[in-house]
Amino acid sequence: MKKILILLCFFSANLFAQSPNSLNVDSEIEKVLVFLKGAQINRKAKVQIPKGKTELVFVNLAGF
Repeated sequence: MKKILILLCFFSANLFAQSPNSLNVDSEIEKVLVFLKGAQINRKAKVQIPKGKTELVFVNLAGF
């Protein structure tokens, strides 16, 4: 009985721990502030996020 309960818990946890959907987000530069040592870039994007867990991946950003 104990083994069945453990297996049931394991399989139900697997159902709820689904991997999140991945959504690539491409944004546009809205504003840039240049400082003596670096810069600040503000970007803007609109996305429709579906229900549930979603992983947002911001693409084409400046690499430092």
